[in-house]
Amino acid sequence: GGQGHVTAVFFNPATILGPVLAPHHLTTSPQILENLLMGRFPMGMAPQLAMPLIDVRDVARAHVLALRLPDAHCVESRRGVPPAADGPDGAAVRGRGRFVLAEDPPLWFLEISEIIRRNFPTYWAPTRRLPNWCMYAGSLFDARLSLAFLRANLGVKRPLDMSKARRVFSDIQWRSPEQMVVDCCNSFLHLGLVPDRRREQEKEKAEHGSSAE
Repeated sequence: GGQGHVTAVFFNPATILGPVLAPHHLTTSPQILENLLMGRFPMGMAPQLAMPLIDVRDVARAHVLALRLPDAHCVESRRGVPPAADGPDGAAVRGRGRFVLAEDPPLWFLEISEIIRRNFPTYWAPTRRLPNWCMYAGSLFDARLSLAFLRANLGVKRPLDMSKARRVFSDIQWRSPEQMVVDCCNSFLHLGLVPDRRREQEKEKAEHGSSAE
């Protein structure tokens, strides 16, 4: 590019799941999954919120492949800042240099809970939907929940179009939401971030068998 410009690609990933590598990763998107796994939502119910998901490994792979993209898929950026599509360089930006990374359709929290229950039946993932009024009531005591956020997102699924990323990064075998969720939960167990209920249950069965003898 010209002086002070770089050729760049910009990714807009959805909620990133997949295996976590360290405890501090539970302060990011996987914390939502850990809360569902451990049944930490009010009254053991899932709020009527939806999340578009993408796997961390696929995001990383897309970044690597982007290094080899031809200029036709890139955009000139001043010091790594993407020009606004409606700004003076907008005509050169539209349809170029930006990629949405999100599996479609988004999943309701309760749908994610169903995946957890199917694969981790000894845990406490919700089985029912939390009434919306409970979320509004909770916002009075939880600074993380704003009325504006709840009004915009409760009961709303917003589809995202990932067709461009699938076409350009055709070498990636994009992981399914079920694989993202299962691999993420397994990493919690591997790192000891949640109790291993499966081992606890096996131990209980063994002790029960011994006492019966």
